[in-house]
Amino acid sequence: MYKLKRTNAAVFFIDILGFSALTSKDNLIKSAVLSENVVHKYLSELNFDTKQNDISIDDDYSRNLIISAWLMKYFRESIEEVSLRYNIKNDVFSDCAYLWSSSILDLIFAVNDLMWNLTFKGILCRGGLSYGEIIENDGNNKNRILLGDAVSNAYKNENSTGGKGCRVFTDRNFVIEASEEIKKMMDIQSRKKKKLDNCNYLAVLETYKDVFKYERIYTTYSIVDEFKWYCYPNIQTLVSNNNYFNNRKLYKIKSLLYRSELLIRFISSETYLWNRLNNNGKIQLSASCLAISDSIKHIIKKYKYLFNFEVDYIDNWYVNNNLDDSLQTKLYVSFVTETLNFSNLQDEQKKELFDSTINHFSVCLKNNFFYNNVW
Repeated sequence: MYKLKRTNAAVFFIDILGFSALTSKDNLIKSAVLSENVVHKYLSELNFDTKQNDISIDDDYSRNLIISAWLMKYFRESIEEVSLRYNIKNDVFSDCAYLWSSSILDLIFAVNDLMWNLTFKGILCRGGLSYGEIIENDGNNKNRILLGDAVSNAYKNENSTGGKGCRVFTDRNFVIEASEEIKKMMDIQSRKKKKLDNCNYLAVLETYKDVFKYERIYTTYSIVDEFKWYCYPNIQTLVSNNNYFNNRKLYKIKSLLYRSELLIRFISSETYLWNRLNNNGKIQLSASCLAISDSIKHIIKKYKYLFNFEVDYIDNWYVNNNLDDSLQTKLYVSFVTETLNFSNLQDEQKKELFDSTINHFSVCLKNNFFYNNVW
């Protein structure tokens, strides 16, 4: 017997971009151009024996299914990890998922964490956030019931804005509710004269102003609310740092360098190679690059694009370059050097930032995972 509960909650809907094209035999993605190293990497991480399963990696469709299985594996694992870390609920189905929580801030922290890790890993996703009434049951994931206004709106925000790229769109209701929650916690924190839950809510409010923005969607000429998850990795740790307010400028510059790590992955990582094999995938990659680049230029006005992120350029980039870790590191060093040159930090701070972020990027490349120990 189902026991249904009616309550208010923050809800996130997430979808893997390009997954349906990858698993379809119509307009087949020609993944045979992928190197043997890439395919065997997918197979080894899946612990998949092609001989035992009678699958040839020389066949486009079979390769596409192997890539799809890899995407699904890490998509599900990443969602389970953040759900446990932030104590939120989830329901995963095929290439989509819902995540929700009664705490709007916990969900914001979880979405921020999830998007960074999925994107660095090589899984391009878009999401929608909303807040409002939901109806859920007490069952486990196999018998999960989730419905209501916030559930429908989260799906709509991801699906109908017309926005492209690995972005998270929301609505005014969510933005207002998040602001009210932060101010309420700030008031309690002020009266108690101490941090709550190891979190500085004044820092949360300042970060909130950076990551929730109006954004124009040029394809539809509409204005939407966007949660710019890519502005800061691991927001929860950032706002818990005692040095945040004394070193805000340093942290801002550091965040730009981490954003550059994502750009490098989009441009030169083999894990995104299959995306550019169809026109829609190239558009999603280009839109992702442009969104993150714009967020960097918003802080450093003189910042020059090191790359033209138009679709044709990204397409040619893959054709004309050997994609390996040494190339990614070389590109990242260029991004870091240019960013630090345009900053007004002291030379000692620049050197410290250069060394720490290059080391972080090298560790992430080696393990194909974005490490959250960034602040």
